[in-house]
Parts: sequence; C-alpha cells; structure tokens
Amino acid sequence: MSFASRMVVSGMLCFGVCSVAMAHDPVDVRLLSSAETSRYAAGVEVVGGLAYVADFGALEIFDIRDAKHPVKVGALPLEGAAHEVRVVGGTAYIAGGFGGLQIVDVREPQSPQLLGAYDELKEVKGVAVVGNTAYVSGFGGLQVLDVSDPSAPVLLDSFRTSVEAPYVEVVGTTAYLANRRLGLLIFDVADPAEIKHVGTFDSPGEAFGVKVVGMVAYVADKSDGLQIVDVSNPESPLVLGAIDTAGFAMNVDVVGSRAYVADGESGVHVIDIADSGSPVLLGSCGTLDRAFDVQAVDGVVYVADSKGGFRVLGVESIGCGCCRRD
Repeated sequence: MSFASRMVVSGMLCFGVCSVAMAHDPVDVRLLSSAETSRYAAGVEVVGGLAYVADFGALEIFDIRDAKHPVKVGALPLEGAAHEVRVVGGTAYIAGGFGGLQIVDVREPQSPQLLGAYDELKEVKGVAVVGNTAYVSGFGGLQVLDVSDPSAPVLLDSFRTSVEAPYVEVVGTTAYLANRRLGLLIFDVADPAEIKHVGTFDSPGEAFGVKVVGMVAYVADKSDGLQIVDVSNPESPLVLGAIDTAGFAMNVDVVGSRAYVADGESGVHVIDIADSGSPVLLGSCGTLDRAFDVQAVDGVVYVADSKGGFRVLGVESIGCGCCRRD
C-alpha cells in the first residue's frame, strides 16, 4: 500500500501560500471580473474566446476575449436545471437535470437553438462527449447514447447505481464516474453498446468530480478535499496522495503541474501536484457564493459560482519565499 500524504488548506480569501520547504513558489489568485447570470451558475466550459455557462434554467454564453470584461452574447432557456455543459464543434451538450440531456446548436452564439433531448435518466447531472457518443450521469447511474442524430438520441447501454453520479469523464476507452459515496467507478467503454464496470476507488468522502490526466485521476471528494489516484490498473486503483480543503471539493481541473479545485463556499484553490504524493497549496481566492465548477485556460481561471454567477480569476506567480495577502 502506498503512503498518502495529507495536508490541510486554510480558509482564507485571496492569498498565496509558501511551502514549508520553500520549494514551491506561491501564487496570487485574484478576481479579474465577474458577470451576473440569470439564476444559478453550476457548470462552465471554455472553448476559444467563449465561455458556456450551465445556469440551471438556461445556457448562457459569454465572450471572454477580454477576461476583464466578459460580455453575455447569447442565452437559451432550457427545461429542467442545467448542471453541466460540454461543447464539441458547434454543439453544446447540457446535463439538464429533470430535463435530461439537451443538445444545442451553438454555431451562432447569439442565437443558440435546441436540436434535441433525451430524458430517460431520472435526473442528469454530468455529461461527456466523444465523437458521436454521449455519456450522461446522474440519479440512476450512467447512460451511453448515440447522438449522431442530435434530434433523436439513441440509448446504447446503461449501468445503474444506487446513488447520484454527479460527473463523468471519458479518456480514450475508459469512463470515470464520480458516484458520491460509492466513490470513483471505472468502466471499459471500448464498445459503447456494452460497457463494463472494471474497478472502483472507494474514496473517503463523496466523489463529486474527476479529472483524469494520463494514468492519474484527480477526484474532488467533497469534505475530503482532493484525492490523487493511480488508475494505471483500473481494477485496483491506488491512492497516491491527498490534500484537505477548507470547504467541499465539488470539481477539479488540471493543467500541467497544477490542480484547480472548485471548493464550494471556500472558493477556488490552486494546488501544486508535481509530486502526486505531496500536493501543496499555492494560493486561493474566495468567491461570492459557492464555487461549483472550474476551468483553467492560459493562466486564467473560469468559475461557475452558483448565485455568484460567472467569475474570472487571474493567477500570477509571486516568486518569493513569504506569503502575500491583500
């Protein structure tokens, strides 16, 4: 069994944190801009110069070419509650709660158009798309859909679970299902019409989100922070390290050697994951409400902040050996 190092993140607002060994430069994380959304920003996807926000009752689209001045350019009211959004080509796939999977043409961001929907899962919370195949998760487990005809999605296969599955990530021929108290479930999806459950990581908390890079899964584990897991052998996932966070870790993005954790009422944390066994907090920034989703692109962090709307954070290395606060 490997040793999982655990560290505790303090609950400040915007700040940089130095490592004990002074080997990690802290970062300054600060608010660049924000924009109101109609209801409750739950998910965000950044593609090119646009941010797509799942805002419970709508899809809202922002021009973010100037990160300090995001501009809403389009919106589409939706059935149910939009929790997550993924954009592939000119199509957005929205996990729409009781409205099911909703598929939207976003080639014209100013006037998005609903193409089709599929609502056979009790409540859709997460979605991932690979080619013409959509993987949707929620209450009832995981469903795999053929979306080659967006107006008429076809069920290919499903896997039922007893609790809510808020998030799904697909890498290659493997799907990773964040399944709350059931942990991280791993599936072979080489044949989307016959998916196979091959392994489970029984996380200590509740798995709400996951990001997989190479053979490592980064699990947002609610009250137990960020879990770092070796999934090279999906039948026997092995924890490498972990770091507690002050709030509830709801989702995570990973870019290079940094993880960005949406930590609910505690805001957003930037964590050095260069050493998987010893993750180190680099900096944090509080948000107005609860950070539910996060995506980092070119040093800018985009946050779905529930009632706090859409928020944009900047991350800059301080490059000194002492903490800096504003």
